[in-house]
Amino acid sequence: MKSKTTASTCVSIAKRLQQKCFANNGLIWFHIVLLCCSLFSTAQNKKTVINPKGQWYFGIEMGRNRILSNDFNSSATTFVGIAAEYYFDKYWSIQSKIQWYKTEVAFADRSTFLSNGTTPYQSMYFNGRVLSVPIIGKWEFKIKKNFRGLLFLGAAYNFETQSDYDIPSDVNPDLSHFPKQYISGNMGWGLTYALSKKASVYFSEGFNFGGYKGREDRFLSNSKRIASNNLSVIGIKYHFKH
Repeated sequence: MKSKTTASTCVSIAKRLQQKCFANNGLIWFHIVLLCCSLFSTAQNKKTVINPKGQWYFGIEMGRNRILSNDFNSSATTFVGIAAEYYFDKYWSIQSKIQWYKTEVAFADRSTFLSNGTTPYQSMYFNGRVLSVPIIGKWEFKIKKNFRGLLFLGAAYNFETQSDYDIPSDVNPDLSHFPKQYISGNMGWGLTYALSKKASVYFSEGFNFGGYKGREDRFLSNSKRIASNNLSVIGIKYHFKH
């Protein structure tokens, strides 16, 4: 009960933030602000190479969510999130986020069917929304001065805030095999630029794989189908202490 209340509160905050950020071309303005900040701070950072070791950063991010697990339609939506990050080394950090986005699972091949472990059925469409909390290890590498590339790998705890299934009327599968809470894999790459000792902007391309939604039975092999998303992120993070 407590986890549902916490999740609903986070979702409510995410909805308001998403509406404000994307209303009236908010994403375009966000990009303009980041560009202005970058240009303003470039002169200050020409000689100073930032070392974030031992620092905490907190940030806000938004971007595009591309759904990879719908064979009928490759749709894309927007999403928002918040992040916290601690650097235990000049180039290594631990990062956690709270992200809220849409996910889908659907099959296109008429020669296959889904199975929840006991009952096969011809087709199923899953439409949901997920509150995801990834915890990742991140490695940054220097490209030029305060401009860095990054790679990350970790896992995410996911809580479905919406779980809608469209299943044929002649089938009554046991949906308990499709949990609303699950662990998924999280990996990706990106770029980051330190505007100053306190602020950085970043872009990342991440992939979230997890959330069992059925089994595809073929002539020679079987394979599980999971919810999969590609998250393209742009964000800004800030170190508050002096």
